Amino acid sequence: MNDGTLLQRLKAGARKTVGEAPAIGQELAGGGIDPADLFDLLVRHAGDAVVVSHGTHALKDSALKKPTLAPAILDFFIAEIGRFDGWEARENFLRVAARFGRDHPKAAEIHALAVDMTGDRSAIVAAYALEVAVTLSGAGAAADALIRDGLEHPRAAVRARARKLAAGTAG
Repeated sequence: MNDGTLLQRLKAGARKTVGEAPAIGQELAGGGIDPADLFDLLVRHAGDAVVVSHGTHALKDSALKKPTLAPAILDFFIAEIGRFDGWEARENFLRVAARFGRDHPKAAEIHALAVDMTGDRSAIVAAYALEVAVTLSGAGAAADALIRDGLEHPRAAVRARARKLAAGTAG
């Protein structure tokens, strides 16, 4: 598939919809699209909120459908997440990152990004970031401290996630 066609497909639909992202994700998982081509398009069009939203959604979908793609996609997200302004990119990063455990070579880096994202302006991102950070912390004082901070968070969604995490770790 040429660059122009993939870019047109990523631009299809509104930002708050998934557009053609599920189909593109399926093609990525099936080998019909090279992930490197999508990585390149996302970097070159980092300022286009629709392209970033749909492109990162497609990456997330393909990583979940074909786990062998997940490490390369995770590496891309870690390297490039700072380029993208839209909350969707951060949420999609966290959804992929959640698949990796504490033994992953980049777990500390993922953990640091997730902890930082608990202060995100998006309640969805902040709440999910808390969950990823707590999971990567493991049981113990670090996880407990994150949960305590979450219980005091200014966003209701983060406090609610912290309560669920606290209930899960208490039982």
